[in-house]
Amino acid sequence: AEARDKYQALIGDVRSDNTSMINLLRLCGYEELARVPLYEKSAEDIIFVKKFEGTDSGIFTPIKDEFNLSPN
Repeated sequence: AEARDKYQALIGDVRSDNTSMINLLRLCGYEELARVPLYEKSAEDIIFVKKFEGTDSGIFTPIKDEFNLSPN
């Protein structure tokens, strides 16, 4: 859900060995913030952040544009 009125970014994490999810997050404009073991000492997690767009069409504007999903 988009909440740009209340928040400036989305933050999430993924295991560093989950390459398909990492690639999807990067494709969607998420940026790597840090690599740390969050849940298990022996497993590295990557924290990603996605800053909200300041547009009427919301945070998914870049991915919509990439796949020509924006209304004309």
